[in-house]
Amino acid sequence: MREPRERRDRHGFVEIAILGPLQLRVDGRDRPIPPPAARRLLVYLAMEGDMRSRDTLTALLWPGIAKDRSRPRLSQALHGLKSALGRHGQHILRVEGDTVGLHVPHYELDARTFRTLATSGCRQDRRRALDLLRGALYGYDDRDNVRWQSWFSRQTDTLAALGADLFHTALNEARARGELSQAQDLARRWIGFSPFDELAHLAFMETLCESGLENTALAHADLFSRRLAEERGRRPGEALRAFRKRLTQPAAPVTHRSPTAEEPSPTFHMGTVAVLACHLRKAGEDTETLVVRHYPLVAEIARLFGGLPLLNPNGSMEVRFHDQVDGARRAAECALRIRSRLAPDVLIDLGIHCGTALVTYDTSPQIMGDVSRAAHDLAFRSTGDILVSGAARDAAATLFHYAPTDEPEIAGLAAFRLMEPRAAPLTHAPPRTFGREIEGRVLRTAWARVARSGRGALIYVHGEPGIGKTHLLHHFVQDLPADTLVRYYHCAPEHQRSVLGPIAEVVRDILGGHGDTLTYPELSAQLGERGIRDAWLVDVWAAWLGIPVLDPVIETRTATADFKEVLYEGVLEVLANGLNEVARVIIVDDVQWADASSMELLALFITKIVRLPCLVVLASRGRGALPTPAGLAAIELSLKPLSMEAAAQLVSDVAPEIPVRVRRLIVERAAGTPLFLRTIAHLAHSANDAQTPIPDTLQEILVGRIYALGPAAGLAQAASILGQSFPSEHLARLWASPEDHFTRSCGVLKDAGVLVCDNEGQTRFAHALYFEAARATLTREQARSWHHKAALLLSQDARWSAAYPERLAEHFTRGGDLGEGLIYWRLAARRAATLLAPQTALLHLTAALNAIEESIDAEAFWRHELAIRCDFAAIAWGVEGFTSERIRANLARLLALCERYDVTGPPRYLVLRAAWLDAFGFGDMRKAERAADTLADAAYECEEPRFGVAAGRFAQGVSLLWQGRIEASATALEDGIRECRREFHALSRKLLGEDIAVSLRAYRTITRLAQGRLEQSLGEIDELEREAEDSGVHVTIAYVLTIHGALAFFKRDLGRAERVVARLEEVCVEASLTLWATVGSIYRAWTRAEAGDWTEDAARHLATALLGIETMWRSGLAFCATIQCAALLAAGDPGFPEAMRRARELIDTTGAYFMLPDLLLQDGLWHRRLRDPRMRKTALALMREAEIRAREQGNHLCADRAREAAANLRRARR
Repeated sequence: MREPRERRDRHGFVEIAILGPLQLRVDGRDRPIPPPAARRLLVYLAMEGDMRSRDTLTALLWPGIAKDRSRPRLSQALHGLKSALGRHGQHILRVEGDTVGLHVPHYELDARTFRTLATSGCRQDRRRALDLLRGALYGYDDRDNVRWQSWFSRQTDTLAALGADLFHTALNEARARGELSQAQDLARRWIGFSPFDELAHLAFMETLCESGLENTALAHADLFSRRLAEERGRRPGEALRAFRKRLTQPAAPVTHRSPTAEEPSPTFHMGTVAVLACHLRKAGEDTETLVVRHYPLVAEIARLFGGLPLLNPNGSMEVRFHDQVDGARRAAECALRIRSRLAPDVLIDLGIHCGTALVTYDTSPQIMGDVSRAAHDLAFRSTGDILVSGAARDAAATLFHYAPTDEPEIAGLAAFRLMEPRAAPLTHAPPRTFGREIEGRVLRTAWARVARSGRGALIYVHGEPGIGKTHLLHHFVQDLPADTLVRYYHCAPEHQRSVLGPIAEVVRDILGGHGDTLTYPELSAQLGERGIRDAWLVDVWAAWLGIPVLDPVIETRTATADFKEVLYEGVLEVLANGLNEVARVIIVDDVQWADASSMELLALFITKIVRLPCLVVLASRGRGALPTPAGLAAIELSLKPLSMEAAAQLVSDVAPEIPVRVRRLIVERAAGTPLFLRTIAHLAHSANDAQTPIPDTLQEILVGRIYALGPAAGLAQAASILGQSFPSEHLARLWASPEDHFTRSCGVLKDAGVLVCDNEGQTRFAHALYFEAARATLTREQARSWHHKAALLLSQDARWSAAYPERLAEHFTRGGDLGEGLIYWRLAARRAATLLAPQTALLHLTAALNAIEESIDAEAFWRHELAIRCDFAAIAWGVEGFTSERIRANLARLLALCERYDVTGPPRYLVLRAAWLDAFGFGDMRKAERAADTLADAAYECEEPRFGVAAGRFAQGVSLLWQGRIEASATALEDGIRECRREFHALSRKLLGEDIAVSLRAYRTITRLAQGRLEQSLGEIDELEREAEDSGVHVTIAYVLTIHGALAFFKRDLGRAERVVARLEEVCVEASLTLWATVGSIYRAWTRAEAGDWTEDAARHLATALLGIETMWRSGLAFCATIQCAALLAAGDPGFPEAMRRARELIDTTGAYFMLPDLLLQDGLWHRRLRDPRMRKTALALMREAEIRAREQGNHLCADRAREAAANLRRARR
């Protein structure tokens, strides 16, 4: 750095160089670099140039820290800075009262000199400015300090923009003189100054190409892409991909003439749109105000397109923001709205989105600053918006002066961004179809009917793999009118274990525009607009969409069918309203890969969408995989193999030069499968050898094609690890390595038709068979290595791992890190349970248990196994019923683990609770009593002892009640209720899945009724029913109504039973509660029999209901069998003796002796009906035994009924 002689001769003069590694020279001698805090303080004071208060400095350098702590840090930094400046530090560093600064005559900053020289307009000064750039600016970052990073980024952006302009100009001048070596040196220096500036790398690669070093340019492009992915976590822009395409597919070069300062007249081409990013200054306006304005220059752009009119060419739209932090983003969003001011015929004639202008009042000349970057990012990421054209990226940083004639007080610098429309999903016309004329006509006719009538329609397309379903649908979409709104969705194999996975991808786009940036407050606001304000449901949505939640409330409420209904209703509303605005044809391909929950929701969605003018097409490998909405007639298209004639036409179209004999052999071997035909025909055509053997199966051909891709085969293998569909960024980061060229290999796979990339940043295999073939080529060790890399890579993406924990679990498990894999399997299971998909949750837990069993050192993961099996027990009994062998085997393993490893505390409590549930649910009341006693003893080991006591007392009370020990049951239930009153029992919702207080009070009503306390019992059950109705939770209402129905039965109150059963049936229908609906049907059978409405069909339905109870609720089987006997007795059905025999056997087997007195009384009443004098003695003996048993149990209600029945029988004898 050269300075005036008089300044260099002064003592105490400091030279500060930050345009590269920090250099500090005092009086021409190098000084040591100060500590980081002092370094940042020096840079700030030197860049600002005037005095700053201590509060300003502490707020910038240590934000969020109290003054009593930040002031000492500032003093320490000042001391470090004085030490670095040496003996003249106290003269150079000015400290005046509460302000700090540098003596301007005593220092020189290369950045300020650079600005002066770069903007002087003199060619010699611009060259001197370039000489000051020694490299990239580093060593000044403080990643944890947002304020510092914001201030420093503004400075560096300005310097980078000026440096880019200088390098760009100098490089073009060198190329014009033919000095390619000097041009390459300038480009290398540009890269050294801005290592991640894509324009610098493109300029360097262009100079390499002009020197004939195309391969070196390609290698540099691949290296830059990998570095960008590794160090910045993002993929290269469109310009780099366009450069790669131009280089590999030579075409006539496109030159872009940069607008000059005198005449802003860039060249526009039909099919492109200009987006203007301007940084202007307006006299008298606040420099922190951001303004978005629709300037007349946009009209000039439209004129250059061919005189297309605008609605209001001279109109303006102005929005001001005083918040500099997020003003750029908000300004960019407002700018996109300007498109609505353009005439509709612009969109129709061009078939594209027209450009917008971004304007900000900013005194600095930075062009690539916050606003223009926000405009670029928003345009790049928004669905359906415009993308940056690689061929026009050169003009992005070109400056020209802008001064509109209608507003002369505005002047500044501007940059044109040339944009191209977003490509359609089908960039190339698919190959011709053969033999599908009828199916194509059916699709077109159905769409014409929908367009004409305004009523929706549903079409099912199904057939074996490779039969041409996707091919047919692509042609159908291509033949639709250009203005038809189409949405095409794909399901993938990885969606089978992802709850509502395919639906989530659609909902993210509808809710957020770009789902990856959707935040929890935005989600909550959008759901609130749709009437969903429950915090628990909002958290469920967030968990489903993979949005982080700061203070979740998911764990404090039970996921029931009620919330499933509300969740599904909200999702259906979002889907129906969102897609109705953007689509008239909705196609879902490969539906067979969707999970059970998506299938269920898809069926409900179809019933809604067909009421709108919309055509829904579902494609699947088999008809059984397609959802079947109730009451909806769908058109079915079953694709069969092609005829011999159509197959021969297809082969001739693909490979017309092959001999007739080979063609005939191909047709015979392929059996009419279009994909097989095309693949074999391509193989025969490329071999150009009539003797080339034809593989026997399509899988062999596809595997061979993968191997034939050379180095690109490795990329296909890596892609198969990620799944059939995945973000392109994930593949780029997974494949990044010094020796491989991602871009080149990806291009090979695309050209071969193996991979397909869309404009949403997603990559997928063109066909599921390619995905399976690529996986088949992997060895076990290769697969393990790739899974390990994928796990480490994807675990860094917090949003992705939250949305797809099951995929991450599979990567960790198969990658050899079983411990991490088990953690994510549990997270996936909890997420599935939260989203009311227990079957999917069991799949995840089963996969985790299988992985443990297959592990060499399974005992090392016993803690994981214990937690997983506890989760399995909590979920499985509600899905598979208590009699499932898997559940009993799981419980046996849990008890063995507890005994072997001496498990105590909450884990042991959960295991013992599972043991009680198993014994009680299986109907073994003796074993349930023992398990309940053990559970109550273990309750004090829990973190919540009083809750544990309440739950243990509930288990004891229920077990004792079913055994007929009513007094002991009542005591246990009363103790449990007292514990619930002492302490808030919200934790019970989390651990038991039901409200313990409600359950305790409900069973207490039964004990009180049996004790003869009728008024207390019926009063409490009526109160419980009112509370349940007020809660609005269908499961709680059904539970209380079931207990109420039992009370009505024991009391033989037919009127009360009629009312309760009617309401129970309504609730079960509303919430699809199968178990309680089955119990309700048994209650209904009894009331019908008592009312004299009994048929043979009623008896059959009752027997079927009992079979269902045996599967779902075996502990209640004896109770339901007692009701069955009562119904048969009331109807005089001859099947009563057999039903009574079976009910007695059930009581002896399960120990549910509470039902025995009632059954004995019913048996006595049946014998009394026989009108045989000998049977009357038997009837009287049964009634006496019923009374005695009831007295022993403390069941005074049944004892009184038995005594009254015996008295009536004696009176009848007299």
